Amino acid sequence: MFPRIDNISNVGKSLSPKTQVKIRHSAKELASDIALKLRIANGTHTAVAHVMALSSLLNTDSLSNSSSSSELLLTYLDALFQTQILPASTIDDITTEETQATWKDWRQRLIHPHFGLSTFFITQNGAAKGGIRLGPSVKSLVCGSQCLGKDNPLSVSMAFAMAVILRFVTPIADCTSKSTIGQYPLVMEKIRSGIYVGWLDESTACGKSRDSIVNCYSMESSAEDTVTYADGLRYNLSQGWYEFRCDCPIKCQTSPNARSEVEMPLQEMLSKLVGSGQPRSCEQIVRSYLLHPQGGDLESLLEEDEQMVEFFDEFVCAVSTLYARMISGDKGLDLLREMVEQKHVYTNGLATSCTVLVDGEASTQQNDLQPLCYRMSPIPSSSNLIHNQKVHKKDVRSIIFSEVSSVQVIDLHTHLLPPSHGALCLWGIDELLTYHYLVAEYFMTAPADVTPQGFYALSKKDQVNFLKNLNFVVALYCWVHGTEPLSTLPLFAGGSHLGCTLRQTVAHFRGNTGRHHDFGWAGTRYSREKS
Repeated sequence: MFPRIDNISNVGKSLSPKTQVKIRHSAKELASDIALKLRIANGTHTAVAHVMALSSLLNTDSLSNSSSSSELLLTYLDALFQTQILPASTIDDITTEETQATWKDWRQRLIHPHFGLSTFFITQNGAAKGGIRLGPSVKSLVCGSQCLGKDNPLSVSMAFAMAVILRFVTPIADCTSKSTIGQYPLVMEKIRSGIYVGWLDESTACGKSRDSIVNCYSMESSAEDTVTYADGLRYNLSQGWYEFRCDCPIKCQTSPNARSEVEMPLQEMLSKLVGSGQPRSCEQIVRSYLLHPQGGDLESLLEEDEQMVEFFDEFVCAVSTLYARMISGDKGLDLLREMVEQKHVYTNGLATSCTVLVDGEASTQQNDLQPLCYRMSPIPSSSNLIHNQKVHKKDVRSIIFSEVSSVQVIDLHTHLLPPSHGALCLWGIDELLTYHYLVAEYFMTAPADVTPQGFYALSKKDQVNFLKNLNFVVALYCWVHGTEPLSTLPLFAGGSHLGCTLRQTVAHFRGNTGRHHDFGWAGTRYSREKS
């Protein structure tokens, strides 16, 4: 029994330090406690429960063992905390010490062998939990991005956390298809009662088709190994299916040519993407989910400045890329393993910026004059998205843009030599702009009093400054030699036209000390480079 305390100001004096009770004296302190609970305990639970359930890991106590999957998932949660939740909390004036102490305590509970909860049970109302538990960190990171000194502060770990929620609430068959309605009456009966059927990662990985899984569900949904995990919701690991509810309506165009948006349940819109969803075709639905107050609840980001809107758009693209891979048959754990092992585009592991996952053209930058610079494709050649998916006509442009921009070229010119050739290796913006072909073009239009002898007597930097008609020369050169290294110039021009900000471009490249920078952005490899 605790002693009666009549004066709240004496609470701290009445309790022994051994009780480990922390006293809060203001509404701000209480708000911080609530924020830490939502972002850390609830947020990491939501982030991990969906991928665990899809991977047939039924209880969070499996994180306590030393299996490769548990180590992978804990690495994911640690990265999500360190790179997203912690800096977001700091932006909101919650101390680093308090945030780290909360994570340390919660992590110990996660790996306790007797503290586990059903992963399927945690997934209930997952679409809304994405906004309630993960959304605040996303908002804080984007709104406070200037404080962090980064470009896009949202990492691939946060994009994965949102994408796997959408994967979990994706039905196994198109809920609006006439063939589904006629072929699977039990499925439609469940849908009318608000229950949908999803498929487990392991089921398709073992060779089961989604059609065979839904057939099993329709014929043997009351099998002995069917488990009820919540009120009216069940799963069957051997047959590869689970049931779920989702109460998140979104507004989307039902077809590319539709003039108005239609409000439909999120899961029914997602069901249309199964089997043919490329990243670009997923973006509209993902965006609508992330903005909806019953979904990601990120609408307020569109009220901020242009830079923050751009960050949000990139996040939409990143979530769409991961989601498209998941519904194509790529397992969630495999995607996490790629990130942890720094494969493909994940050069900084789980802390890699979500920008690398933008596939094809950014949806906000559709422009025939958009510079085509080299960038590694976020979809590896081993992905089911490449091998198993149908491609709609509306996705062809984006796919071609992505594939072409991700191809490196090998320049066989004998005068483009790697660093191993010492002084013969010329690099940097000044060398590019005084390339002998370019200078020859300049002298075709140079004033009569400008002689080659006088020009070559100048320093390299002065030669660049001396080219009065540089914009014309650059445009002419790139028109004649479109695949030459000068294709790097549009990258930092801030627009689609080469000459618009050439002085800023020159200054940028002069300030870069990386020898491979110029050719790297153009996707050019040396023909005889030595390590």
